[in-house]
Amino acid sequence: MSYLITSFRCPACFLALLLLGLSHCTINEVGPKGESGVNDQQVRLDFGSLQSTQDTLILGPEDYLVSFNLSNFAEVDSAVFTGLLRSTSDTNTCTLELYNASDSSTVSSISLQSSDTTLTWLETGNILSSLPSGTVNLSVRLRSENAGIRVEGGQVFLFLYRPNP
Repeated sequence: MSYLITSFRCPACFLALLLLGLSHCTINEVGPKGESGVNDQQVRLDFGSLQSTQDTLILGPEDYLVSFNLSNFAEVDSAVFTGLLRSTSDTNTCTLELYNASDSSTVSSISLQSSDTTLTWLETGNILSSLPSGTVNLSVRLRSENAGIRVEGGQVFLFLYRPNP
């Protein structure tokens, strides 16, 4: 397991990241403007890169955000789910969903969809209120609307934003 942490000021944040068992995590001092309208600190939780599928693909345990608990991230005021995806046919829809591996269900309709045949970055709006409470193992699910038509994904992230200290 490797941790990529560019900078942080809160020892509790470091501990929370270690407990998550993430394959990659970055904390940026200044990220995009968050819910407060000012530059925020960005916590980037990386699910890694997706493979292609003709049906449904759920990332395996090695790519889970293990023991994710939003309460471990103090002062978070917004969250954004983002990913790179495409369908190989413009008559098909590719769907990328945030997936709760602890109970084998999607997370409150948090999804990205595209019928584009070129890899495209998509992102949700603020999904903070839709994230699960308590401790869960988070993953992602990539699926094709029509079985047999290939869909592809790339990097997938969950960004958490909080005001800079």
